[in-house]
Amino acid sequence: MAGGAFKIDGVEYEFPTGFRLGDTVLVEKLTGLEFAEFAERVDRGAAGQGDMVILTGFIGVAVWQKNPLWLRDRVVGFVERVSLDAFEAVAEAMPVGETEAALVPPLSPSPEQSDESIITVEDSWAGSD
Repeated sequence: MAGGAFKIDGVEYEFPTGFRLGDTVLVEKLTGLEFAEFAERVDRGAAGQGDMVILTGFIGVAVWQKNPLWLRDRVVGFVERVSLDAFEAVAEAMPVGETEAALVPPLSPSPEQSDESIITVEDSWAGSD
């Protein structure tokens, strides 16, 4: 499935379909969840059930991927100030279940990132038992 899209104050953002290494730290900072727990909740379908913590993580990553030159703290501050009234879903809202299938790297990375800078949730668990 495609990641979907949303708008904040009229600016469109794509829900992430893959994560860079720094995105995992951003997710932890915004949600208070270890990335593995975040991914487990996504696998259980929490994103599609209105889990605001998971939605906050996805919004933060989407904003940072659209604005890769922003510092992490700027993204955190931006997301913390977003009013629920300013948020508008414009496409299929969130990936539901099957993180490995839903959160895959884009076919072609943006000019600011290389293929090596994107990981999938499955990659982030590699080597941990």
